[in-house]
Amino acid sequence: MSRLVVALIAIHGLGKLETARLLAADLNLTAGRLAVRRDDGRYHTVYLDELTCALAAGWMRERRRRWPRTANPHLLITRVTASDEKQPPVAHTVIEAIFAPLGLTPGQLRRDRTVQVVRNEPAHVISAQIEELFSESRSDDVLRLCRRCHSASSSLYQFRSSKPQRASAIRSCA
Repeated sequence: MSRLVVALIAIHGLGKLETARLLAADLNLTAGRLAVRRDDGRYHTVYLDELTCALAAGWMRERRRRWPRTANPHLLITRVTASDEKQPPVAHTVIEAIFAPLGLTPGQLRRDRTVQVVRNEPAHVISAQIEELFSESRSDDVLRLCRRCHSASSSLYQFRSSKPQRASAIRSCA
């Protein structure tokens, strides 16, 4: 469960409360999607990367193995919440404890990620940051770039390399 929680917050930018309130039914592994309930009652669809899908699938197997008869509908459960008749979500302290060894809080990690995503830098600065990222990466790491225009549309590109001759777009969405 710990790795899935870190992926949902660090990679996909979910908040601590959103993460705790996720339902198992919100996860669609076949489509690689997660429906996230917002405070206003609306849903936000999160498209999961391969790593998060694998972590979610592993967690679902572990969840079924440990608590095959639980009625708790939440995606993230513990020994305590699995057997609680009130079917509560996982406690926020459990999520915070996952991040304690990292010396971070979920909020700090989410804010750091969001700042990096939304900051508008000159092209040469972004290029240098991407080169630095790839210089420290392994061959199977993937860079995800999201380009948003003034319109409601956006494009998502994933690259395995920043060099034009090696860069190949893996997926593009509008």
